[in-house]
Amino acid sequence: MSWTPFVDSQFVAPSNGLIQKGLIMGRDGTVWGVSDGWAVTAQEAKNLAGQVANPSSVPASGITLGGVKYMGLVADEENFQGFSSSKKQGVSGVVLKSAVIIGLFGEPHKNPNAYSFLKGVADSLVNAGTLQ
Repeated sequence: MSWTPFVDSQFVAPSNGLIQKGLIMGRDGTVWGVSDGWAVTAQEAKNLAGQVANPSSVPASGITLGGVKYMGLVADEENFQGFSSSKKQGVSGVVLKSAVIIGLFGEPHKNPNAYSFLKGVADSLVNAGTLQ
């Protein structure tokens, strides 16, 4: 099953422009679904899976998705956030037991809102028993 329709209908569309692109992947780095136009490679997803397993590496190495490197601002066992000053965009992610939910956002000052929105999506999936 591809999660791409879910990503677009549940992350991107209802966010009213807050989340520009979305990605959901397994903790092993397997891409389950990604928004069209966000060219996240299999290697980038694998690298991110390694960073999720070792969040202390994020501030030093940053996060690369879709060919853009984001300076790692925050990373722990439950979430991560990064920002690209050259692209004026950022990424925010929620880490679950079985998956990682990631959103690309445009305006850096909306970062807390991006995380809150994604956390709500993640909580809904966990509460419904869809993901752990």
